[in-house]
Amino acid sequence: MNKLFTENLPWKITSLVLAFVLWVFVINTQNPTQPQEISWIKVEIKGLEELEQLGYELTNKDEILSQNFKVVVSGPRLETDKLVTDPKRIVATLDLTDYINNLTQDTIQDTANYKISVNLDSYSVTVKDRKPQVKKILIDKIDSKEQRIIAEISKDITDNYTLLGDGKPIITPEKIKITGAKSDIDRVSEAKVFIEAKDFSEDQLVNNLEIRLFDADGVEIEGLQMSTNEAEVKLPIGSEKVVPIKANFTGEVPEGYVLMNTIISPTEVTIVGKAEVLANINEIELVAIDKSTVTQTDLRQVDMILPEGVMTLIDNKVSVSLEVIEESTFPYTVPTNEMNLAVEGIGENLTYEILTPSIEIVVSALPNTLLLYNEADIKELVKATLNLTGYIEGEYTLPLEIVPPKDTRIVNGPININVRIKGLNQDESSSLPDNENQVGDSIGSDNNQNIDSENTEE
Repeated sequence: MNKLFTENLPWKITSLVLAFVLWVFVINTQNPTQPQEISWIKVEIKGLEELEQLGYELTNKDEILSQNFKVVVSGPRLETDKLVTDPKRIVATLDLTDYINNLTQDTIQDTANYKISVNLDSYSVTVKDRKPQVKKILIDKIDSKEQRIIAEISKDITDNYTLLGDGKPIITPEKIKITGAKSDIDRVSEAKVFIEAKDFSEDQLVNNLEIRLFDADGVEIEGLQMSTNEAEVKLPIGSEKVVPIKANFTGEVPEGYVLMNTIISPTEVTIVGKAEVLANINEIELVAIDKSTVTQTDLRQVDMILPEGVMTLIDNKVSVSLEVIEESTFPYTVPTNEMNLAVEGIGENLTYEILTPSIEIVVSALPNTLLLYNEADIKELVKATLNLTGYIEGEYTLPLEIVPPKDTRIVNGPININVRIKGLNQDESSSLPDNENQVGDSIGSDNNQNIDSENTEE
């Protein structure tokens, strides 16, 4: 055996080298032309966007793009080998622009005309044959329609549960919009969800189920677009109970507005679930309404807050009517010597004099409330307090603390008045009551007399 590899070894090596050189010579100089089949050629489609802009679509687009497109090429072996190792150098193009100016029918069927291009530096490779799997194009007008969703309830549901109410599940949304090729749209007879025991129980009354489309013969239709692919399905199984609905609020109504009334419709709701769960529920609350967003009478749809494992036999949204009235304002001029004024904190041996002859009070309230008051009422009902605690002799501009009549607001506050504080002489002090507040009130209510007497003494 060793002799086989060791005897005449130089001659054997020389023979191998000569054989290799001869093979290279034949390949590079003779390079025979031969046919070659190449599979999985990339397919490109031109004119899709233009077609869709005109309201049409290529209904078998996915099939065309995913097909095993084959071509037979002929050329020098070295060149065809490049295509075998890199089939992306060959592209099959389907041009739809030929049909764009001739769209007179809803449906067009025609032979697909694929053009083949080869990306090689050499021009010696030719395409001898093309072998597409998809040989036709199907162009359809794009159409749409609404279809009501129905439910098909399996026997294992009816065998194990009693359906409450009218026995029908609640499906949301009730309808879907279907869009796609008109020929397929026209075939759609039903949009359906399938209700099976594996998807529902007394602990799970609500589930999202796939929507499927069928024709009149029960054959499923695929490839159409739906506004939603799933529907929320509520299955009324278990116990039921009727409870009131309660509105919730956050925030405050903007200043100048009053929330007069809130009306909920319906006022009560039938809830469904396990008996032990329903026993602890006495009302269903709504998602809180932010009062700060309420500036006019409005009707809103507000969601119910349902505890886990509980559903209703109606849609989860409830109508809430909010009655809002904007306040009116009216200015009143009140002489300071006619005010219902209380003075507090006047110092010992001090008196005061109000220098402001009158003040303006702007009252805001509901229009009907404002009609109840005139200027005389405002003078009597508006209570004002002047706090002089800690002030010594001198002139000051001080705020009044004002309490408006019931159901009204003062909107032009703070309201200031000018006040002069001065000392009492000994004779005036001994003749006045001991109570500081009584002293201030008696003197403050007769300012003009004080001023006249002081002028007479002078």
